[in-house]
Amino acid sequence: GARKSSNAPPAPGIISGALLRRVTDDVPRIASLAAALPGLRVAVGDDEALFAAAVERLRVASAHFVGKNETAELERGVAKRLVKLACGTLALPFPRAKDGQGVEVDREESDSEAEESDSEADPDDKPPVEDNRGALGNLAGRAAGLALGHAVFSPATRAVARATIAAAKRNLHPSLAELRTDAFDAALAKAQDAAGAASPEPAKGKKGKKASTETTKAEDSAALKEARARSDAAANAVVIGAVAKGIAAGVGAWGEGELTLWALEAWRDGSPGARANLLLAMREAVDMDADGSVRQALWAVLRDSWTEGGAADFSEGAAEENLDEPLTAEVARAIARNNPRVTPPIARAALHRLMQTINGKRSGKKTVGVASSGATAGVLDEAFSRMSIADGAAGKGRFAASFDALLGAVERGGGSSV
Repeated sequence: GARKSSNAPPAPGIISGALLRRVTDDVPRIASLAAALPGLRVAVGDDEALFAAAVERLRVASAHFVGKNETAELERGVAKRLVKLACGTLALPFPRAKDGQGVEVDREESDSEAEESDSEADPDDKPPVEDNRGALGNLAGRAAGLALGHAVFSPATRAVARATIAAAKRNLHPSLAELRTDAFDAALAKAQDAAGAASPEPAKGKKGKKASTETTKAEDSAALKEARARSDAAANAVVIGAVAKGIAAGVGAWGEGELTLWALEAWRDGSPGARANLLLAMREAVDMDADGSVRQALWAVLRDSWTEGGAADFSEGAAEENLDEPLTAEVARAIARNNPRVTPPIARAALHRLMQTINGKRSGKKTVGVASSGATAGVLDEAFSRMSIADGAAGKGRFAASFDALLGAVERGGGSSV
């Protein structure tokens, strides 16, 4: 497996501050060129500061994605450069030459791409030759959490999502392991090809029937948008499923307690979109949990976020809830826009799935009961208490299905639901 590296960067260079200001510059072309500057990482000499600058400028860029105006196009170009830097390059150990001085080995793109905005062409997925290819950089975990918020397919973010995935493949963090497989590439390609395959043939209107022709064009456009929406939904499901497999890889891949620590950090540092995707992936991963580590980590996140963006956050205007299929097209668009109202319903869906799977293991399509442990009994007791208080205060019955699932978990574990 990947090994952690203690390869910290040297002391910041004398031009570090000036370079960081360029990375966060309000002018898109300046920020984009700075993020792709050859030798940037070595010149800055402070991975933490460079990562923070990239995250901050990504936040600004993401706020301008929606739309087809020039600003949105340029900001997407900035984001593509920044995710390559933050999710890929900075996830690797700091490059070293034999004399101990930092040296950049990353392949740089042409300056023209800095101004390229939302090209439909996939970025080059082939990682450059790097030192320490079997090692995790000090920021690998944070880079993986950041990638969750930008690997989202929507009309405004498709190109950024592809750039994020290409960058994340270079990160050897266990949560992203599945992204480096041929199966993932094939599944994602199939999902993206769905839009082209479903595109309607241009209809031929009758001569002299201008109104009819315009109506036909509108119908074709609507059909194409619907096909692309289905393609985006399928691509998002592929990404979430891949991350879920990485999360469910077990203690052997993660180490004792490491999944919980990473999940908590990813939640606390994450944007609303990253938090939503984290919950969706962990919700899916509990079905594959072989050693209880996913359940432990998911409950830690749910408990930590309980009233602040979590399951007991009943903010007005929250998205419609669907416990069984929480990733709807509407939810995916809200995730892409970093709408904080999307996370509480997803948290409740994740809580419901946790209650459905605790004290059980999958056997085909059935869940077979296993004896309750002290840890799972403690989770059920605390979950019951928290849901009871929240439902009585403002929940309006939102936890009803989770209460039923909790009672089922008690029975599976050998206890009595009475």
